Amino acid sequence: MTNRHAFDTPVVLEIDGNRFFLTSVDDARECLDAYFPEKTGASYKRAVETCASCRAGIGTADAARVTLIVAAMAAGCRFEVIEDRQRALELLTEIEVEKGLRSALFDSDGGLQSM
Repeated sequence: MTNRHAFDTPVVLEIDGNRFFLTSVDDARECLDAYFPEKTGASYKRAVETCASCRAGIGTADAARVTLIVAAMAAGCRFEVIEDRQRALELLTEIEVEKGLRSALFDSDGGLQSM
């Protein structure tokens, strides 16, 4: 059984130096809500609406992915659509290692952890 909210091809967004590996409408919506730098533009609003439509069974995951990419472009975020499975695994591993290093080195306020 396939997840109708899953993207056919993952998207990696870079926002404020952090990379996000997005594989589904739920990932996209969380990124839009919590991390997106520009939350007032028409492209952002369209991406949020398209994700909501997909979750309600009206829209498609592909439409949500495309509107997410358009919103990222409008906000000046770097992105990559990952079509190669090996590249996707490599990027996911890199991103998880980066997250682990950040949490080990920095506290929740962004300051260095005391040793």
